[in-house]
Amino acid sequence: GVGGGDIQVLSDMVQGTVEVSGTLDASAPQSGDGGFIDTSAAHVQIREGARISTLAANGSNGNWLIDPTDFYVSATDPANGSSWMDNATLSTNLGLGNVTIQTLSTGAGNGDIFVNDTVSWSTSSTLTLNAHRDVNINPFISNTGAGGLRIRADLNGTGTGTINFAGIGSVSLTAGAADLYYNPTVFGTPNNYTAKVTGTLREWMLVNNAANLQAINTNLSGNYALGRNVDASSIPSFVPLGNTTTNFTGQFDGLGHTVSNLSIPT
Repeated sequence: GVGGGDIQVLSDMVQGTVEVSGTLDASAPQSGDGGFIDTSAAHVQIREGARISTLAANGSNGNWLIDPTDFYVSATDPANGSSWMDNATLSTNLGLGNVTIQTLSTGAGNGDIFVNDTVSWSTSSTLTLNAHRDVNINPFISNTGAGGLRIRADLNGTGTGTINFAGIGSVSLTAGAADLYYNPTVFGTPNNYTAKVTGTLREWMLVNNAANLQAINTNLSGNYALGRNVDASSIPSFVPLGNTTTNFTGQFDGLGHTVSNLSIPT
């Protein structure tokens, strides 16, 4: 099929600003998959009523990427010129395709994402929040369709960054799943967000170094994900994860990364 194609609206990642208003359309109304729309700069401001579509009538929906330094989702611009989108506009655009908000380490901010007002949608779209440091959920996030939520703190595996729920912050999913990737307060012990998420929840503890990798032995039923490539040479005699009596029963997601120089004594 012809698909939806790509649209890129970019400025520099140090001081540049992208303002998005009106309509950007990379949909696939007849055949193929929805396209990709990239709105990236040090500051990205999404105006009220902007419509960004990557819908596919007979294929998979595409993705809209918002890629600044810090980003706020709230009813009003919290800093009068910050990277920001109002919560109603985000909710509307989750009816038009998948949306990814991703912050970077460049620029003056810390690379945080703040969701400060309610976001709700009813389609199968996925909302992805990828933060260089922290993701802060302060309101109610709700999907009543088959849509999902993916939250990743510490995008570059620095060991600093986690997911924070505050106030009435919570998640409710009807059919989709919430996948949360973060640095736990104590490695090997999930932060236990079950009280904050209604629906299917998977918590993934980030493995950012050889010590984290070895410490998986403290909880062989946990879910783990590589936050970056791991060089295990600092542990010359790596103790295998689990044994014939006590198996590893959790899940391990490489997230496209590798483990190198792993030495297990015979």
